This record gives sequence, structure tokens and C-alpha cells, in this order.
Amino acid sequence: RVSPSLRLRGTRRPKMNSPRIPAMRDFKMRLRSFGEAWPHRATHFATPTLLAMSGFFHSPGGQHKDRCICYHCGVALVGWEEDDEPSTEHHLHSPNCPVIHGSPDELERFK
Repeated sequence: RVSPSLRLRGTRRPKMNSPRIPAMRDFKMRLRSFGEAWPHRATHFATPTLLAMSGFFHSPGGQHKDRCICYHCGVALVGWEEDDEPSTEHHLHSPNCPVIHGSPDELERFK
């Protein structure tokens, strides 16, 4: 299900040939981006680890303290609710992103 409050922010259909934000390809770097600033409790399903595994890094901006951006497709999502599952939301909002399809290059990053 798509949370009604989870919204796209300033994104368009990207070309999927190469990462839009190559500096964030590294899983550990994406995970570190959440630091202490992630605004949701530990009971929230969208944890920093699951978000980073789904290709997202934390990039808060203005009133959007929970904005996350996929390093590959560039989709930006805000308004995460307690039961939002990162890979499901990623697929719903950017169905062609290689990160969520587990391309060999993406899977190699988690070894």
C-alpha cells in the first residue's frame, strides 16, 4: 500500500544507465548519512539500515526532516509513516530503478 502522506519531491523519470548521485553508491556511506538526525523512532519500520539497503540516503531539507533520496534513480521521498517499507515504496515510486531489481552490480555492493 502507498501511504497517502508519502510524497515525491521534485523528481522526474530518470535514465537508469548510471547512478544520478554516484558519491552515495557505498552502502556504509548511505547508512552514515542518517547519523543522529533521522527523526523517526526505532519502532518505525523505515529504519536507516533498511532505507540504505533500498538505495536511500538521508537528505533533510527545510520542513522535510525525513527526506530520503535514492542514489541511483534520484527519487526523493518524504513523509515516511510507521509501517512504510522502504523497498516497497521505492518500487512504487520508481519501478525501473536497478537498485530495487537487484541487478548484479547492486547486489555486489552488499557482499
